[in-house]
Amino acid sequence: KLMPQGRRYWSAWNYLEGGEEKGQVSVSYWMNALQHLPSDENHFVSLNPQVMPRSDTIDYQTRYRHPVFTPETFEAQKQLWSLQGQNRTWFCGAWFGAGFHEDGLQAGLAVAEHLGGFQRPWQLASPSSRIHVSTSHVQQSHQLAAAE
Repeated sequence: KLMPQGRRYWSAWNYLEGGEEKGQVSVSYWMNALQHLPSDENHFVSLNPQVMPRSDTIDYQTRYRHPVFTPETFEAQKQLWSLQGQNRTWFCGAWFGAGFHEDGLQAGLAVAEHLGGFQRPWQLASPSSRIHVSTSHVQQSHQLAAAE
């Protein structure tokens, strides 16, 4: 009930829209395909199911909350980088961007590049486009650390 009609349409990530509430979105991950599970039994992880699965088919159930980003959030994110290097502490995480894994990865790579003094081995036009990075603040942190 939580997968597209017709098994030939199943993929690792499945998106269904509709349901009882207007604009309700449901995502089901077909774990057999996503994690290459060696099982004849299908396993799914469903977020916001339009129809609850039968209770005897549920292995685990929990409620997650995703941060709600507002215009103020995005303004505050511009200031996050100013914390970098203070007390020899560096931060990275998905909250540097829109909350996605890719944002956390970009923040981690940006920190590693500044600490290591070299760039990632692949080239992008804008390697930190998902986050706000202030290189002038980082240069000041390096100068302060070198002076200590």
